Amino acid sequence: MAAGLVLFALAGCFAVDNILFLRTAAQANGEVVSNREERSRGKGGGETVQYYALIRFVDQAGVPHQVEPRMGETSPLPLGTAMPVLYPPEAPARGRVGGSDLWDRVYGFIALGLFFLACGSLLVFGSRCLARWGVPMRR
Repeated sequence: MAAGLVLFALAGCFAVDNILFLRTAAQANGEVVSNREERSRGKGGGETVQYYALIRFVDQAGVPHQVEPRMGETSPLPLGTAMPVLYPPEAPARGRVGGSDLWDRVYGFIALGLFFLACGSLLVFGSRCLARWGVPMRR
């Protein structure tokens, strides 16, 4: 259960970071200019491939920048695909891809937190119910 609460706390930290970022972020329309392929060994010796799109955008001052999403895709995005980009006006190079990429970590940690919280609750309360019903428990 404690692991679930820690994961919820992390999700909260990431959510607050996103909210603070969004309060001051400027928005630009980006465009996929290339895809970077990343290969890694999976479990069982198989190989997994992730594609990270390189997205070009122009800030408010007319200066071009490039940004890469935090999460990869299983197939490359078509060149020229429009992507929203959010960036701090004082540091456009720290831009982030908008949309679901911005919230994926938050949702992931919430899902993991729910899983661990459910498992922990089941162990704690399930064992109490079994003991109350007279089922012998190991000590």
